[in-house]
Amino acid sequence: MQPAGDEELPSAHDRDRQVRWWLRLLEVVGDGIRLTGAGYLKPALVEQLAADMDTPGWMGKNNREEHCRSVAELRASATRLGLLRKCKGKLLPTALGIEARGDAGVVWERLVASLPLGRQDFEQQAGAIALLAVAAGKPPYDLLCAQGAAIFEAAGWRAALRKR
Repeated sequence: MQPAGDEELPSAHDRDRQVRWWLRLLEVVGDGIRLTGAGYLKPALVEQLAADMDTPGWMGKNNREEHCRSVAELRASATRLGLLRKCKGKLLPTALGIEARGDAGVVWERLVASLPLGRQDFEQQAGAIALLAVAAGKPPYDLLCAQGAAIFEAAGWRAALRKR
């Protein structure tokens, strides 16, 4: 992949750092772990991952996914990226997850190939707009403030009018 313009791609060190939490989750999951009866990671594991990620504990003990958004989002994103899957009360690595264990390059390539993220059209379109803004050297927020309405209208978005 060639960078656009004079921009450089992230160094191997930066790529490794940016995907380290997915690698850590794959390491912890190993060949598979049993989930709670409700389908969540066990509290001790949530606490361990939250501590690894330096998740602040100001809202509680960080021992449940529903109370520790960073761990819940990490697991959800690993599933969306095709690194992990749930089956019969267990969290298991996929074939890609097994290949990616300890290999930041595999996780990085999967992440890049998955962009823009999102299941719905509007999520993917918003992601594409943000990526285009970055590629143009503009912060996405600034671009959206200046031209967001026109961009979204051109993409076919419409605001629903409420009847009073």
